[in-house]
Amino acid sequence: MLTMIIFASILLIIQLMMPLFLNMNKLMYFTSNRTEEIAFSEATQRVKRAANNLTETIPIFMTLAVLSIVYSVDNTMIALY
Repeated sequence: MLTMIIFASILLIIQLMMPLFLNMNKLMYFTSNRTEEIAFSEATQRVKRAANNLTETIPIFMTLAVLSIVYSVDNTMIALY
């Protein structure tokens, strides 16, 4: 289960960094104080929505995974479902 927690954390970091990777030509926007809005491509908007979905569900998964480790319950197959 610890391996899944590590993989989920890596996935979260990648998902949160994807908008930056998709818009490297607009790097100044990401490093500025963002006084004006920027138009994102549809792919970037989709990645941002996916990252938002993941940040909403990852606390539930992490809580259940840590409880599984604390109580020594093997939920590996359920976590992979």
